[in-house]
Amino acid sequence: MRRFGLLWRNTWWKLVLLKILLYSSAASGQLALTSSGLNFGSVQVGSSSTLSISVSNSNKSNITISQASVTGTGFSFSGPSLPITLMPQQNANLYVTFAPQSSGSTNGTLSVVTGSAIGNSGKQRSSTSTISLSGTGSSSGQLAANPSNLNFGTAPVGTSQSMTGTLTNSTTSSVTVSQASVTGTGFGVSGLPMPLNLAPGQSQAFNVTFTPQATGTASGSLAVVSTAPNPTLNISLSGTAVTPGYLTANPSSVNFGSIQVGGSQT
Repeated sequence: MRRFGLLWRNTWWKLVLLKILLYSSAASGQLALTSSGLNFGSVQVGSSSTLSISVSNSNKSNITISQASVTGTGFSFSGPSLPITLMPQQNANLYVTFAPQSSGSTNGTLSVVTGSAIGNSGKQRSSTSTISLSGTGSSSGQLAANPSNLNFGTAPVGTSQSMTGTLTNSTTSSVTVSQASVTGTGFGVSGLPMPLNLAPGQSQAFNVTFTPQATGTASGSLAVVSTAPNPTLNISLSGTAVTPGYLTANPSSVNFGSIQVGGSQT
């Protein structure tokens, strides 16, 4: 009996160590990623782009991908349907779609939750792998003005002349005009309420006036600030002021002298 006790004391710790090693070996693997991030580059607003990332099971037992969640505006997980189970060394592709709704850079993450069995305990060990996401929404076209410059020609001092122009949103997304300012003596602008929201393809008419107070050539610009890809649109302005003219006669008087009744003289 004593010998049996000594034998047990020498072997029990080996059994415990073996059990720990078995548990550790079964749970030591993880989901291996071919990349730590997906960069979609530039994607047209209103369209979409889909990229894939390859993952593999580096574990010695099966791994189950149970969940994939995405953060970041415009990003979405597009497949495969979950859950899926990967056998040891098996690969799978995960797909993410980027569909920007506005221009500008966007960042996000893809979080993948996996589970693997811990030995024969019936328990699962859960882990999360994170993949960074990035992309830029681009908008074709720009905010355009017609005409692109306004020339008032010659205008008498003290008078006022007006010309009409049009702003057009030729992009594929809404544009907000936040400011319209004029430089140059004698020029003014009206017809652009702020803020001004223009849907794709929408136009807005505006008026520019030229009211010179002194003779000479005048030049300036109308600067339109917006959220369009061209954030500041400059429209050149020009005009020449002259002194108002008067109708005169030369000579100022005509004397016909003496003319016989019934006759004429030119």
